Amino acid sequence: MLKILALLAIYVSAFWTSFVVDDYVFNGFELMVVSYIVGLLFGAVFYKRKTLSNFSRDATASSMLFSKQSPLIYMSICAILVGTLALQTPIGKSFEVITYLNDKYERSSKGGRVYVIDIVHDDYGVARLRVSKEIWLELNEDTPILLKLKKNLLGLHVVKSFEPLDH
Repeated sequence: MLKILALLAIYVSAFWTSFVVDDYVFNGFELMVVSYIVGLLFGAVFYKRKTLSNFSRDATASSMLFSKQSPLIYMSICAILVGTLALQTPIGKSFEVITYLNDKYERSSKGGRVYVIDIVHDDYGVARLRVSKEIWLELNEDTPILLKLKKNLLGLHVVKSFEPLDH
């Protein structure tokens, strides 16, 4: 039972980390997709299924931590590590840029409606930010937005804060 709870905690943490990275890092969605694929490939290389032909009396070979784990565990751990690096490793000073709202839309979730704005910058890429309903209603396409950004260890830019500007 404890093993199942630990696996569930890892999967939920990876899922949650992906949403946070997508919300605050420019090109965060693409970063997380690549990290999931790399983790899955890494897991596929190291994972060895337990079949009758793989059983042996060699205790060191059968008890290796790497070969016992599912590829999904590798995928999830890779997503957690990359997400943590993307969010928690700022380099240099914060800086501000002015960009414009590209799109806004609503998503339905189990917790209710989520209001999302898409911000596209020529140099930094795309950021999707969850905002309150009040801010979402105030914004129109091409609304100028002041972003406070910070570069991270991976070379991507993290949104620290944003403020809609008046036309």
